[in-house]
Amino acid sequence: MLFNKQYFPNFFQSVFLCLLLIFFSVLVSFFLSGIIDSNNSVLMIWMNIPIFLVVFIIGSLWSGKSVDFFIKNEKVQNRFYIPIISSSIGAIILIGELTNLLFYFYPIPENIINEFKFILSNKWGVIAAICVAAITEEFLFRGMILVGLNKNYNEKISIALSSLLFGLIHVIPWQVVPAFFAGLFLGWIYLRFKSIILCILIHALNNALAAIPEYYNFEIPGMVYDINKGVQFQPVWINIIGLIMFLYGVKKINNL
Repeated sequence: MLFNKQYFPNFFQSVFLCLLLIFFSVLVSFFLSGIIDSNNSVLMIWMNIPIFLVVFIIGSLWSGKSVDFFIKNEKVQNRFYIPIISSSIGAIILIGELTNLLFYFYPIPENIINEFKFILSNKWGVIAAICVAAITEEFLFRGMILVGLNKNYNEKISIALSSLLFGLIHVIPWQVVPAFFAGLFLGWIYLRFKSIILCILIHALNNALAAIPEYYNFEIPGMVYDINKGVQFQPVWINIIGLIMFLYGVKKINNL
């Protein structure tokens, strides 16, 4: 059922948008490496603004639809705030522990660790990781790709496919898996509430909880720590609370 769909973007059109994103990112990275001697990873995150914008514009022109067709930002009713906050924090906790498991069974190379540390040691890197990543990724993956897929396929398939692409676009395995599961949650939230701002805030919260403590050298056992000293797991009680908060929030949202 992935062929001959009339709405943009279908799965293969979504893959093409992601390939465009990778192509422009590699092109810009190559250009920057030729003119800047120092580490340009922080600048590359900021370059996501024009890169994602160009891909989004290409997608919009390709579809012949206005931005309003893709980007929805309906008002969220007050009664949903507590369940949304609960399920979001729960999801962040659970995905964090999943990441620890990934680090444990598939150790992350030291050069990648140092790259992340470099980015989060710079205030502009922290701001970019929190704001730029959340805004650009949500507009493209939830705003355009998920909306198009959901018009071609059922809700579960569209969320799964958009999450798969969202994960793969992060390239390195230590981000691909957590991003996939984050995409599942964010996709469900977006289709449930039709609010791109809500997804951006949840995405930014997730990034902030990792970036800000790292910037201030503040360790949280199992959540924010020096992985060079070995993998830490979150306290069991944290995981239990995270699971309860997630299940409570999801159930309340589905029942309200």
